[in-house]
Amino acid sequence: MKHSTEKSSRLIRVVPLIAIAPGKSPFFSYISTENIPRGSVISISFGPKTVRGIVWGEESQEVTHPRKPIRYKTVGKLLAQAFLSKATLLFAERAAQADSIALGTLLLKFLPKTFAKDTEDSTARSEKVRVSQQKISTRKTSPPLTGGQRKAAADILDSQHPYILLFGPSASGKTRVHFECIRELITNSGQTLIIVPDRSLLLQEENRYTHAFDRKSVAVFHSGMKPNERDETVRQVQSGAVRIILGTRSAIFLPFRALKLIIVDDAGAPAYRKQGLALPDDTHRSAQTLASAHHAICLFSASAPSFNLLFTARKSGALVTLPALSDRSLSLQTINLRLERWKKKLSPISEELGNAIAATVARKEQALLFVSREGMNSFSVCAECKAVFRCTTCGKPFSYRAEGDYVCARCKQNAGTTPACPMCGSLAFQHLGAGTERVERDLARRFPYISTVRYDRKNATKKTTLSHLQEFLAGTRDVLITTERGIRGWDLPRLSLIGIIDADALLGSPSWDADERAFQNMLSAIGRTARSDGKKSAPGSVFIQTFHPENPIFSLLAAENLEGFFQTIEDERRLLLYPPFGIITKLTCRLASKIKLSQETDRVYEALQRHAEKSGRTLRISPRSPIRQVIPTLKSHLFQRHILVRQSLSSTKNSASLEDFIASLPREWTRTNE
Repeated sequence: MKHSTEKSSRLIRVVPLIAIAPGKSPFFSYISTENIPRGSVISISFGPKTVRGIVWGEESQEVTHPRKPIRYKTVGKLLAQAFLSKATLLFAERAAQADSIALGTLLLKFLPKTFAKDTEDSTARSEKVRVSQQKISTRKTSPPLTGGQRKAAADILDSQHPYILLFGPSASGKTRVHFECIRELITNSGQTLIIVPDRSLLLQEENRYTHAFDRKSVAVFHSGMKPNERDETVRQVQSGAVRIILGTRSAIFLPFRALKLIIVDDAGAPAYRKQGLALPDDTHRSAQTLASAHHAICLFSASAPSFNLLFTARKSGALVTLPALSDRSLSLQTINLRLERWKKKLSPISEELGNAIAATVARKEQALLFVSREGMNSFSVCAECKAVFRCTTCGKPFSYRAEGDYVCARCKQNAGTTPACPMCGSLAFQHLGAGTERVERDLARRFPYISTVRYDRKNATKKTTLSHLQEFLAGTRDVLITTERGIRGWDLPRLSLIGIIDADALLGSPSWDADERAFQNMLSAIGRTARSDGKKSAPGSVFIQTFHPENPIFSLLAAENLEGFFQTIEDERRLLLYPPFGIITKLTCRLASKIKLSQETDRVYEALQRHAEKSGRTLRISPRSPIRQVIPTLKSHLFQRHILVRQSLSSTKNSASLEDFIASLPREWTRTNE
């Protein structure tokens, strides 16, 4: 009897849910006496530990001899049967390959932290849920769609492209087009994922979607959820109990069963593109990969898309446009800060903008102040040598806070309350520009009766901040002071004033796409005002504070002419091989020794220059960056330096040899696309 049991055993491929070294196979073979479906979660013995694993399928051979030279371990307990669908496994495999992430580490994101003691077939549970909720109820109480909105929805549903860009001005009705597409695609079956760029927007979007659809069919997911809430949402998505999922970029890694539509809302937001040591991710690419695995529609929706996204969509025929609504009235005015300084006025809020804020609050309307930096100031310079006080880890300027210390907004390094200048040792600094905290302080001093809410990275996760945001949405607070994270997606009918505190700080960024990002940010902020709530909208006012009011970019902003702005930068992009006319590859080297790092990057830079000399100006190498310290760990410190490689799309000359050279670089080098 024992012999027949062993003879019926089979080898199955399992992915242990641990980090496997790059270059090694994530698959391991185990013996099972039962037929375990693909996508099941099991416990396995891996080295000295017991870990969880995902069943990937059966091996081609069977175990017929119990005493083979290779001794296989036996699978442990079955935790969840067929928990991950084939489409989810396919997406996880493609995403892990694209970002060079261990497959086991990525698969962990799709699972709850704990499983129930029983191992009931999750496929059977999902089928029960689908039968009980065969039709999703909708509430068609909103006004009828316009002709342009109906045409846009029809074009999206009929499109055969792998992705679609829905492009329309602010307040043109893109969300109503989303509703129509959802109603058509998931009335009888299927799920929809709506991704927003910031967690705070979920406060608004949840109200929108639960008002338009059945409340029980809508779920919210983000990385800040409590573990038990997160696990419950994961199980509901896996079983099909919820049909509409609202979330941030982390919601891409949910175990969907029947995904039909993915909507990346406000697709031009920089928050969708993050690069980190642990998990680099491009949300646009991940959304397209997820849609491909599930054979779903991938819809990018934006009023201010990137030049690359808009150009590529138009060229491939994947662009769907919405006309502007005629009842939107907007006025834009620039404020010359040179005159303010000549009058000895040093407040970040000019006299003209302050008067406009007071008048707006008196009319029971709301205002939004967009500040490019958080903290008390934009940056600090040494009073002696005039050097900018920068973070030693990432090179970004330190931000002076209300607490009296200096903190890097990117890597959180704290320089204390009495730092010394790294160049000359001076203890005196001059604080230039304005951050969110200083704007909040000065506004409170000037108008103590105005209720404000500050929303930036420092206080974004505080309960009081979210509570104040809800009050602002309800109209009981007057002014929202925010950075880039708070200027996108809001639909606030009572918001009639936008103040951009320092436009020059946006335009002066050293990034190659600084002008584009600045225009996108200011256009997104402008789009929050003069929005209709079903009635005629109030006129919107925009005040832009700048030392250079003659800049032609402001006339394009006044007309909300994004395409006109893109025409002004197209020739420059073509000449300098910037996307979408070229590919920018960032090669980053990280070593523990500054000397070795300098020698290694010099060697690679000289080799790349030789490739560029043979390319006929279709390949360009940017100068090496300064050596910066990577965020220190508890045990060691790493230093990094990068080289930017720009390559034309229209030429394949020497591309093969260049790819071979990049592929041959040591493991200390990492490659990312800008």
